[in-house]
Amino acid sequence: MPETVFVRNATGLVREMGIVSGILFGLTFADQIFSGACCIIPYYAGYGNSNANYWLAVVIAVITSLLVVSVYAHFSSAMPRSGGDYVFIGRTMHPLLGFAPNWSFACTTMVWNALNLAFFASFVSLFASSFLSQAAMAPLNSTGGQFLAGMILWFIGLILLTGMKWFLRLQYIVWIVTFIAIGVTGFYFLSAAGNFPTLFNNWAMQYVPGQPDMYHTIINDAVAAGFNPNPPPSEGLLMPSTLALAVVFLGNAVPFQAGIVWVAGEVKKAESALRQHIIVSGSVLVGFLALLGTSWPWIVGVGTQFTGAFLFFGGALPSSISALPVNYFLWSLFPAIMPAWAATAFALAGMLCCMVVYMVGATIISRNMFAWSFDRLFPSFFAHVSERYKTPTFALFINMVASLIIFALTFLLPNIYTLFGALFFIPLINVYVVCGSGLVFPFVRKEMFEQMPIKAKIGGIPVLSIIAFLALALLVWVCTSYFTNTAFTASYGITSTMLVFVSAIWVAGIAIFYASRAYHKRHGIDLSIAFKQIPPS
Repeated sequence: MPETVFVRNATGLVREMGIVSGILFGLTFADQIFSGACCIIPYYAGYGNSNANYWLAVVIAVITSLLVVSVYAHFSSAMPRSGGDYVFIGRTMHPLLGFAPNWSFACTTMVWNALNLAFFASFVSLFASSFLSQAAMAPLNSTGGQFLAGMILWFIGLILLTGMKWFLRLQYIVWIVTFIAIGVTGFYFLSAAGNFPTLFNNWAMQYVPGQPDMYHTIINDAVAAGFNPNPPPSEGLLMPSTLALAVVFLGNAVPFQAGIVWVAGEVKKAESALRQHIIVSGSVLVGFLALLGTSWPWIVGVGTQFTGAFLFFGGALPSSISALPVNYFLWSLFPAIMPAWAATAFALAGMLCCMVVYMVGATIISRNMFAWSFDRLFPSFFAHVSERYKTPTFALFINMVASLIIFALTFLLPNIYTLFGALFFIPLINVYVVCGSGLVFPFVRKEMFEQMPIKAKIGGIPVLSIIAFLALALLVWVCTSYFTNTAFTASYGITSTMLVFVSAIWVAGIAIFYASRAYHKRHGIDLSIAFKQIPPS
């Protein structure tokens, strides 16, 4: 093979991530302390889907997630290199099938990182509200104040340029604080069951003394504006709401819980299929505990009617409740339910979570960019690795700047949020690509399959194909119920405009692939050679 195919003979990355840090890495990428309040609770209680069987949806999502991450672990252990599905799908199936989904996933993660800057800013406000007056909070809650608060996280994220060691240490601290905060806030939510209206009214009286029943005022104002306060009818045997709720859980789980596959070149003994399965399965199981802990106590304590009414207004609160120090984020209501120190603990955990989530996202994007560049699909300088810090500093900095620009656009173009349904939709496409590849790979690439760490068969059928088939069957079952119901998809921002946005990302990826291949061919380099073997470690 010509030496000019890869940019160099070694990646320059080092393996420093163990089993526990690997589990936390996937956990951080998938499930944060704000996941329940941002996704699960709004969907279940905010859009009239409370007839769904919450626990059955959880069981379906957990089983599906375990199957999906197993497919990822099978592939990644065979090709333990940073870059994830780009590396192993590009070499087992087709280079374009590896690059285009991976490109779209990186673009999606970049937008997620912009949102993490926004989430961090909102947690700074919640944290500061415990010791600042409402008047003193005004500058912080302004557009400029929120942007500057997000910039704090952006600058903190630059620590990644010095390597992963500090991040891995921070990750342990963050999850200790996070699980303590989940336990504390969960306790107060469950304690509020049956007493939330009184708690909320007493809290609201501090800000609106002339309104002794703000709880029912919010519900009544929402009803007057078109909100339906009545529980939806029973969903029947087809369980459309339950299956749709399972999809929402999956949207917070896969493929993110398989986070280590995108940094496999930096995971110790990543060539061990058992080790990778332990890591990704651990991320799934612990991750769903986090999702349960951040959603079920709220549903029990606050209830779906008030939550639905509050979320019905979106960010535009009516004049009757505009005096309350609340915003669209549900955690702005925490001070009504729990003492200030508990809400502050949640805010602190939220800020810390945003830090590590942002860092995980930036790390994964940079490793994808690094892998593209290492194969020369991208300019070679993206594959530069600092000799001192053993990290692709240029790829890190560029993707962090891009996320900052997107964050700024959310203030300049508020309607950009209508495109964020892509954050839910695009990763599912990647999951289908990987699982579909796992189904057919053992049959269309037999010689390569025989070189995999796990090549067991049951009744002559490869175990990988069986797992991939079961994962696809469950995905098709739940997603068909979701994506064939316009009410469900609209609630999560799956619109025609968003689909055009997704298509544009994919078209851009396909164009980059073929343009790069043609450019290098003119310079005497056949990029297809790179995809016929595993990149150097």
